[in-house]
Amino acid sequence: MNRGTLVLLGVFGAGLAIGCGDSGSGGTGGTAGEGAGTVGGGGSTNTGGAGGDGGAAGGGGEGGATAAATCAGYCTTVMSACAGTPQYATQSACEAECAAFPQGELGATSGNSLECRAYHAGVAVDMPEPHCVHAGPLGSGPVANVGCGDSPCEAFCQIAEEICGGVEGYSFTNADDCNTKCQDFTNDLDFNTSITSGESLACRMYHLSAAANNGLMPHCGHLLDEVCM
Repeated sequence: MNRGTLVLLGVFGAGLAIGCGDSGSGGTGGTAGEGAGTVGGGGSTNTGGAGGDGGAAGGGGEGGATAAATCAGYCTTVMSACAGTPQYATQSACEAECAAFPQGELGATSGNSLECRAYHAGVAVDMPEPHCVHAGPLGSGPVANVGCGDSPCEAFCQIAEEICGGVEGYSFTNADDCNTKCQDFTNDLDFNTSITSGESLACRMYHLSAAANNGLMPHCGHLLDEVCM
């Protein structure tokens, strides 16, 4: 065999070693998946899209509320969760009072709104105290502290205007009059519907709840008079 043939065979053998040997580089891995999870209901996190071969999977979406709170849904939850310290006389009274609440931002956990109260009503299923008061009409209390809004008078007067505003014999001339006079009410009790007497905002909230429960009069006139003295 001549010298030229030997050279050609050497080159051919080296090529085979490179192409089929274990020392060569592997293929490029796939890119990360891009499928982001949607917002999960009830705080659950959904799974993101899968990655390509050798790539990382996409991240899931954060959990949270998926739909706006409704008065019907909120009242069903709070009536059940807070049966031991009721915040409303009946389901229908709750829905009537609820109409006064600003909707608020979806999933809100603070602030004077329906969204906040719906959140705390859900938490109250497992932890009634202090969340029933936070979920209730006033949204806060001297013992429970601030839950949904830091002005119980604001909440009280919004409900009073909603329920009693057009009723003859109503204790206040308008929302401003209500807010002004409410500042003088003693607020030393966390509200529930069993507080029916005594000089307190809680007593007046009871009569407002009674007014919402198909008892406009005389209860719309008891928000300021001697019944809660």
